[in-house]
Amino acid sequence: MVMRSGFFGIGAALCCVLLLHSGESMAAESEKSYSLVPDEHGMVLKTPDGRTVFRYMTRKPAETKLTANSVCCLYPVKTPTGEEVVDFAPDDHPHHRGVFFAWHAMAGKTPADFWGWGEWAPTKDRVITNRSVKLLSATAEQAVVEVRNDWIAEGNTLIEELTTITASERVVRSLPLQSAKGGGPIKYGAFVIDFDFRLTPKDDITLRQTAFSGFCAKCRKDGKGVYSDPKGKVELPNPHHLKPETNWPAQPWYDYSVQLANGRTVGVAI
Repeated sequence: MVMRSGFFGIGAALCCVLLLHSGESMAAESEKSYSLVPDEHGMVLKTPDGRTVFRYMTRKPAETKLTANSVCCLYPVKTPTGEEVVDFAPDDHPHHRGVFFAWHAMAGKTPADFWGWGEWAPTKDRVITNRSVKLLSATAEQAVVEVRNDWIAEGNTLIEELTTITASERVVRSLPLQSAKGGGPIKYGAFVIDFDFRLTPKDDITLRQTAFSGFCAKCRKDGKGVYSDPKGKVELPNPHHLKPETNWPAQPWYDYSVQLANGRTVGVAI
């Protein structure tokens, strides 16, 4: 794929919906709105009743195993009951960070790897830097967050990124029981996070076609995990990261769910 100087939009192909689900949610009805508040590592999106949906991380923690130069990711990302569903700098892939968007093989005047792998293009002096994170709109039902980043290589901006993130909570069903904290009926549901990525290359760039890159959700693995698609449990062999022909076929969605030690099942569907 060649990105020519000018506007390059990623719409339907990578306008991804991320479903974060857990067994129960104890959200009370509220007329308040979603809010975006700063913390030491970025900006945190909170529900009207104060629960964390995600943090958009803009600053790397001082003590971290992350080997990638870039942060600019969603971490943590939580279920309605507060369980975390993605990992940050795990031992098996220390360059992965929550939910992020990058490429590991970009060719042009200045080859670059913003993914953090470093096998097919340089990572040195290549970093995605954040310019701004702001709340465009917020109601009791949803929030729209705007993120602006620069993809910089050797001091030059290769890509200007404009990402819009729309978040809401969906209640699937409600049981006529009182929650343990007395917050009303127990509600079963999910957070839905919709991404719209718009990239403006400042010069011609070629994205090498490989088995992976682009949108990534690094799910937690500390439990028994199961992959599913609309047909049920996925029984296909694991794909190989260097062999695109082993990738699973396109589906409307894939889900990864893991059963935690506390008995809850949480997961991510894309």
